[in-house]
Amino acid sequence: MQSLCKSYFKDEIGCRVLIIELMAMVKASMYDDNISVTRGFNMAFGVLSTHVLERDGLYLTLIRSLMQNCVPKKKESDDAETRKQAVKSLA
Repeated sequence: MQSLCKSYFKDEIGCRVLIIELMAMVKASMYDDNISVTRGFNMAFGVLSTHVLERDGLYLTLIRSLMQNCVPKKKESDDAETRKQAVKSLA
């Protein structure tokens, strides 16, 4: 993810595309029933550069998503490992 961010930050258009894609991923990470997808999103969000996080309010949206993913959802698709990854990404 870090090398992806570096390649997209070469121009403003690429940066805008990356932010739009990340916003879609943040929303999907909160509601997807597939625990592998949610866990992967939580892991990826933890390595985003500060340049990405500071753009277009992504930081606040991402924090809300990770906080929601830390809370047990009492569903069959709930997973302790996913919550652990969300906590690690918040740190």
